[in-house]
Amino acid sequence: TPSSYPSLRPSVTPSELPSIFPSNAPTNNPSENPTTPPTTSSPSSKPTLLPTTSPSNSPTVKVCQPDCTRISANFTTLSVGRVDITASPSTCDNFPPGFPGVVDPTILVPTGITGPFCNEEARNLCAKISFDQGSCEFVPPGSPPFPGVYLTAYSQFDPQNIANDYLGSGGYQSFEIVVQPGSNFILVGFFSNLLPPQVVLPCEYGVEVDFGKCPTRSPSSQPSSTPTTLRPSSLPSPSQTTRPACEQVNSTFVDAFGQMDGRLIRNESIPVSCDGPRPFPGVFGRFDRYFNIIGPFQNPDPVEQCVTLVWDYGTCFFVNQTTNEIVVTIHPSVYTTFDPNDLSAGYISDSAVSNATEFSFLVPPMTEFEFVAQEVDPGAGALGCEYAIEVQVENCTSATPSFSPTTAFPSGSPTASSTRRPTASPSAKPSLSSLPTTSPSA
Repeated sequence: TPSSYPSLRPSVTPSELPSIFPSNAPTNNPSENPTTPPTTSSPSSKPTLLPTTSPSNSPTVKVCQPDCTRISANFTTLSVGRVDITASPSTCDNFPPGFPGVVDPTILVPTGITGPFCNEEARNLCAKISFDQGSCEFVPPGSPPFPGVYLTAYSQFDPQNIANDYLGSGGYQSFEIVVQPGSNFILVGFFSNLLPPQVVLPCEYGVEVDFGKCPTRSPSSQPSSTPTTLRPSSLPSPSQTTRPACEQVNSTFVDAFGQMDGRLIRNESIPVSCDGPRPFPGVFGRFDRYFNIIGPFQNPDPVEQCVTLVWDYGTCFFVNQTTNEIVVTIHPSVYTTFDPNDLSAGYISDSAVSNATEFSFLVPPMTEFEFVAQEVDPGAGALGCEYAIEVQVENCTSATPSFSPTTAFPSGSPTASSTRRPTASPSAKPSLSSLPTTSPSA
């Protein structure tokens, strides 16, 4: 759910802000407004808490921003809290969307405002809104990039009451809103709270609005100071040799394999066993999530074989601060071959629940198969986390494996050290080293 999205760094309290933000920004009283006028929108600007004003830097004249054009934006204000990451992008077919809620309601969050964008026609228009991370994307050495901003839309924006006049959002994705005749809206970028603001601020990101008249392209095609897309141009070449069973493989969840359309439904009511083939559980969601592949492994026998996959989700989890429950951020599955555009093709099995310690499945005779880790929810901290698997068959005689993030990574996966480990390691989380090495029954 949107409320379960983690804050992947300690919350920035008002007492931490003076080294980054101007001295007139409120520190203890969110209702306090500065007396200094708002600064202009430039990458070197320092954020201030602003009253509700026209984002065009002219309080008396409405200057509509152009559509079909990438517009540079940066953090120039502070808001009280930030909008929660939406479960799915808002669309014109389902408008208006519900407000997803407020995260970090007691702290001041860097915010950027762009607009207004205007519907000057005498009919409703569907505005398609896209954006790129620009220089707000932080790329640690040897690790996947972390997004620094996500976008929302408002008819007008009150930084002290961010639930008011909300029109829609898409998290880290593009989204749509309906704009009535003669109406206008503004775009509000929230600092994602994934990293300390000292790392990425000030920074610049790009927004673009399409009222249905723009040529097909995206703002990321415009030049920016850093790469603005997390999608690879192609999948890594598969390994030409099969991986041996009975050996542990440690890996880091990366973006190099690309994205898939939705993810598997985690259905506990469908048995996970070697009693027979497991029916395909269905697809949850229709927006992009990352996946990783380890394999191929192989059943070399001329008969069907029961295989057990031992699974340690390692650092791929966070703790829901409301329920104190462990939320695993990637889901284990097995395919003969994996097609990110058709999750039913080649499906063999999955663990049904992401925190299972192992699951068994049937592999047809003389058949290769591969392990596929699927991102559960976009933006929930999966990229950069570390996990381990072991494929076990009847003749496995290896010693009990021990999880170690520093051992060899799978072929085709960058060796990236994780910088997003959870701050707490609940004792309830199993470790692969604590699991017995068992031989599944045929």
